[in-house]
Amino acid sequence: MLFHKMIEKYKSFSIITKFLIPQIITLIFGIVYILFTYQNISSISHSYTTIKQDIIPSIEKSTQNIMLLKQIANDFTFATLSLEEEFLESPKEYNNQILTNLDTISKLTHLDTSKYINDYNYYFTYTYNLIQHLIKEGEEGEDENQNDMDKILELYQKTTKSFKELNAKVKDIVSQKTNSVYDKIESFHTNILFFGIGLYVLLSIFTLLVYKGLQKSFTNLISEISSIRQSGIIKEKLAQFSKNEFGIIANELNAIFEDFNQAYQNVVDIANKDKLTQLYNRVYMDKKIDELVELDEPFAIVIADIDHFKKINDTYGHIVGDKVLEAFAYTLQEHLEDKAIVSRWGGEEFLIVIPKCDDIDKVYGIIEELREKIERYDFPDVHNVTASFGCTIHHPKESFKETMHQADKALYKAKELGRNCVVKF
Repeated sequence: MLFHKMIEKYKSFSIITKFLIPQIITLIFGIVYILFTYQNISSISHSYTTIKQDIIPSIEKSTQNIMLLKQIANDFTFATLSLEEEFLESPKEYNNQILTNLDTISKLTHLDTSKYINDYNYYFTYTYNLIQHLIKEGEEGEDENQNDMDKILELYQKTTKSFKELNAKVKDIVSQKTNSVYDKIESFHTNILFFGIGLYVLLSIFTLLVYKGLQKSFTNLISEISSIRQSGIIKEKLAQFSKNEFGIIANELNAIFEDFNQAYQNVVDIANKDKLTQLYNRVYMDKKIDELVELDEPFAIVIADIDHFKKINDTYGHIVGDKVLEAFAYTLQEHLEDKAIVSRWGGEEFLIVIPKCDDIDKVYGIIEELREKIERYDFPDVHNVTASFGCTIHHPKESFKETMHQADKALYKAKELGRNCVVKF
């Protein structure tokens, strides 16, 4: 009877009053809840702050050390190859940064980093002193230091492994701290249920949480999609969502993006690579040469032509001819590796570009070794194949058309000399 009267009274209230009554009830229970769970909230907040301010920066510094170590190794390599001491300046700066990072990691995570510092210091000091000595000694001493070079590589690999081990330990600490926060959050949720007395309060909290969760999921999903749309190219997947409808949408979109990326890469390969040899084609090489010309830096041009290729086709057929082209392309790629950009220029003619190179004698040496390798190579069915090469250097401000003309003249000269030779212009 009393409950019925309360319902009737409630119906007579204005809309504002009806809105305020549940808010007041929610506020009362909220105050009780806040007082009861204040300690848990403080603990969670402290743990989160520790992760955000201390542990996560440690991961960044640990990861950065791996990248800096690789950069140091690259600079050491440049110094060794060029015998120029200027390449040893940057490693000294990176060295200070790595040591600072290790000291910071030790303070933030309470990890003992002495082992990693010792491994790294031994690698850096040994390598730095050896390369400095090699630079002063000059090219005559390069062969004598092969064992030392092997040891440098061994020390670098050991230091890299050591840094990765440290990185794994730092990540493990983050995982432990994060799990601790998750445990406290779960306890926090238990308190919510304990204080969720009353149907209206339970519904209010549930509705609020659902609304906030949906809003956050919508915002995150729209933000991720918008970011991808604005970038123009899909490079990264959407962030992982919970295992709900938003998670399903995100996973499906990721699958679509992955298919798109694969299709896009296939199109790029078809557009840029020769179908038979899988070398870059003339379209791609034209664009690459334009980019190199705009850099105003010298680079080498080599035109290679398979000797008497028409005779191979006429004698053995086009299938064998294609096999010869494939094997020839493979030999070029294997010998030149990362030193040059190799393309099929047309038919049995290939174009080789060596960036940042102005030493025609050095180019001649590289191509002469390549010519000898081709001469010794056992080609499918035909066995013996030779090639002629024309080399030249493109200098800044020169016409590339004229550079190609020079390379053509050198190739023509090689053929005049009886083929199977290298001519430099």
